[in-house]
Amino acid sequence: MLLSTIRHLNSDFDALISSILINDNALRLKTFNGGYIALTVDDNNILITDELCNQSEIIQPDQEAENGVVHGISEVLIPQ
Repeated sequence: MLLSTIRHLNSDFDALISSILINDNALRLKTFNGGYIALTVDDNNILITDELCNQSEIIQPDQEAENGVVHGISEVLIPQ
């Protein structure tokens, strides 16, 4: 689910971009439900691609929430 996806994302947007670029512009992360997402950078924007090739962009990074940090995304990603 979306919550399992965003818990893997770093709360520092610039550090996350650096981590992706260091890994040849593709950072593959396992979600809590056992699926995978891939993070890539395009024109200084972070794109999230799920296993079904659905893609979303982080449009509101580093939003403080009561229980952590949330990154707003442009599209809903549904796990396989």
